Parts: sequence; C-alpha cells; structure tokens
Amino acid sequence: MDERSEFLPKPTWRTRTSPARLRLAIGFTFTLIVVVGWFVLGFVLVLLDYGDVPAGVFHAVWIVPTVGAVLWVLLKPDPATASEDEAQPWSDYVVRAVMIGVDEPRPAVQRIVTGIVFGAPLAVYLVITVVLEALGLF
Repeated sequence: MDERSEFLPKPTWRTRTSPARLRLAIGFTFTLIVVVGWFVLGFVLVLLDYGDVPAGVFHAVWIVPTVGAVLWVLLKPDPATASEDEAQPWSDYVVRAVMIGVDEPRPAVQRIVTGIVFGAPLAVYLVITVVLEALGLF
C-alpha cells in the first residue's frame, strides 16, 4: 500500500471520526446555527412588533424564509457527503445532514418537516453569513 504524501492535506475530520462523534458534532453545530438564526429572527420580530407594522408583514418575515427552505429541500436534495477529497464546508455539511440527509436524501416528507421546523431561523442565519462573507468579516 502506498504511503500518504506529507504534502497532501489530511482527510477531513468527518471521515476519520466515529459515527457517534460525527452525529454529536453535527447536532451541536446545527443547534448553534439555529440559535443564532432564532435570536436574530426574534430580534427582528420584536422590532417589527414595536414598530407596529401590519400583521401581513410581521407574518411574512416568518413565512417567506420557511417556504424558501421547504422549496430548497424539495428542489435541491443534495445530501451531506463526506469523502477524503471533499470540498464541502463544515457548515454546509451540517445543514445538509440535518435538512436533507447524509449520503442519501431522506424521504420528501421528512425533508418538508425539517424545512418547516427549522426553515426560518436557518434562512436568517444563511443570510447573515452571506452578508458577513460579502463584507469580508466571515
């Protein structure tokens, strides 16, 4: 068997760890992502309530990202994949693992449920990270 070159990057942690540790790391990371999304979404909803905006706008702040997440899990069911040469970032891997599945997409009904339950806070988190990346801060 050929020895691995020292110049090649090590395989990603997700391919070297145990399944139990991987599930724990996925759960922990996804929880942090959703908590950040909930915090920001809650702050926005409090501001909207304080600003006395119409109920339709208030509800749209929750419904639009949730519908977007449900459409995403149905139309782009690319699961989380782990391989030694994988370029999928950890946050992308975690989101796909929970929302879609690992290696194989879960049935559509299960993906719809995750989209409904986690859709709005997840979408808010993703918007925040895109803005921070565009500003060079993330």
